[in-house]
Amino acid sequence: MEDQTLDAIDTKGRAWSASAIYDFADLGFEGFNGSLSYGSFKANNSTLYDTIETDITLSYDLSDKLDITLAYALIDDKTASNDDYTQVRFIARYNFEGP
Repeated sequence: MEDQTLDAIDTKGRAWSASAIYDFADLGFEGFNGSLSYGSFKANNSTLYDTIETDITLSYDLSDKLDITLAYALIDDKTASNDDYTQVRFIARYNFEGP
C-alpha cells in the first residue's frame, strides 16, 4: 500500500486498509508467511483520486539475518485520468546486526 497517498495530491479524503497474515509453520513450513491486504483511498473529490489496492505477499526467512519477499499488487484506479496496473516485487533483506 506504499504507493497510495492522498497527501501527494494536496487534498483531503478518506483511506482505510485491512490485512490478514498467515504463518505456515503449523503446516510444517517454518519461516514461511503469507498475507492479503486490501485498501481504499478516495479523495473528497473522487475525480481527483479514487483507488483500491489489493496486495498478496509471500515471505520466507532463510536465516536469522536473511529473508525474501515476493509481493504482488493489483491497483484498481477508478479515476478517468489513470489506468489500472499491477506490480510484482521481489525483495531481499539482510540484517547486518544479527540476533
